[in-house]
Amino acid sequence: MTSSTAPAIATVLVQCHNVFRSYGRGASAITAVSGITCRIPAGARIAVTGRSGSGKTTLLHMLAGLDVPTSGTVSWPALTHMPRRRAEAVGVVFQGPSLMPALDVAENVALPLLVRGSTAGEARKRAAIALDQLGIAELAAKLPDDISEGQAQRAAVARVLAARPALILADEPTGRLDHDTAAQMLTVLLDTAETIGAAVVLTTHDPAVADMFATRWTMRDGQLDTGPGEWSR
Repeated sequence: MTSSTAPAIATVLVQCHNVFRSYGRGASAITAVSGITCRIPAGARIAVTGRSGSGKTTLLHMLAGLDVPTSGTVSWPALTHMPRRRAEAVGVVFQGPSLMPALDVAENVALPLLVRGSTAGEARKRAAIALDQLGIAELAAKLPDDISEGQAQRAAVARVLAARPALILADEPTGRLDHDTAAQMLTVLLDTAETIGAAVVLTTHDPAVADMFATRWTMRDGQLDTGPGEWSR
């Protein structure tokens, strides 16, 4: 008598089906994303590479639910059924400045936790841990205008890690960092994601950054090349 075990099917956190995103109308319309179909399973480590203007940021924003497709569908099969709302289960590290100027660094990191119902003590504790992990604990009491762009970007990463999302979407998070600091930050990001069980999708121009991820996708002129594998369908 023989027995067999069916292969495990990865939980799908977010998926796109034939997604297009255009801006403008008529002859002046610009298509940023063109016919993308892909899936992000739980535990994924995906680097999305491509030139500026290839559609990476637009794709990331649609995966986060911050932008909606012109046609096609984006859905969150697993996140829809989580106890937390989708907005809480997805953490986004934006490419541009995203800290609130009136709050100090620690308050910026703690704010999403307070909004979601954490106590002030718990929010402060988790913010302090995340800032220490990113090597910027000494900046906790400083305002965003008093720190560098690179430090602000690390604070933005700390804010996402402190929230412990199921899916981390990071848009060029190393763009304002030197090589050594970038490597340190990515190590913390990936190690923390492993600890909390989060998937990570990151956009980058840097081949060295992409090499730290198990899977590499490439965007060209709004189209996504996921290479061979099941995640593209």
